[in-house]
Amino acid sequence: MIGPYEIRRNEALERDDERMETIKPLAEITEPDPRNLLWIIIDQETGADRRNTLKDMYAAVADFELGPNVPEEIRSQFAVAQNLAVYAWFCYHFHMNAELQAFACIEFALRLRLKPATRSEEHFKTMLLQAVKSGLMKDNGFRYFPVRQVQGPRTVPTPSGPKVVYSHVELLVETLPQMRNDLAHGATTLFDGGPGMIRLAADIINQLFATAPAP
Repeated sequence: MIGPYEIRRNEALERDDERMETIKPLAEITEPDPRNLLWIIIDQETGADRRNTLKDMYAAVADFELGPNVPEEIRSQFAVAQNLAVYAWFCYHFHMNAELQAFACIEFALRLRLKPATRSEEHFKTMLLQAVKSGLMKDNGFRYFPVRQVQGPRTVPTPSGPKVVYSHVELLVETLPQMRNDLAHGATTLFDGGPGMIRLAADIINQLFATAPAP
């Protein structure tokens, strides 16, 4: 759901995620990837529906603000993630590249904010856990990404076995590293998670730099 609009799958079209990817013909470079047309936009007030457009793709990732304390180098890399998500309109695979770039921005922000002293402290999960323990990441700090409150203890599967979490940020500590690794190590599964991960990245980065870091 985005504002007064709802996004639903266009059942009249079939999704073809298993097709062999090839370079687009030059004459079709500016044509939308057909897989982006699988969704329709429904106005919640009028019930009218229309096809997803490039303008919708742009709006899904462009209307975010990084706080004034976020370093310029992170802003620059975040813009790369946004551009990848927009250009996914023409090449569906860019959705996954946009998501991976968003993960890279989160990790970059953690490293600049926490200044890990050793290689082991630079591990993505270790830095996420430190940010949560130090209060830099909190459930009430999410503005762009919808957060569901974790009601009481929740058990989640992890590579090392079941883990009990008590908050959404603790859940992110357990799930984000595996999601990042799945993308970084290569996969054939296609999904359009770039815009959602960009929203999440914006919230995490803004929390990390809610105040100016010590020099």
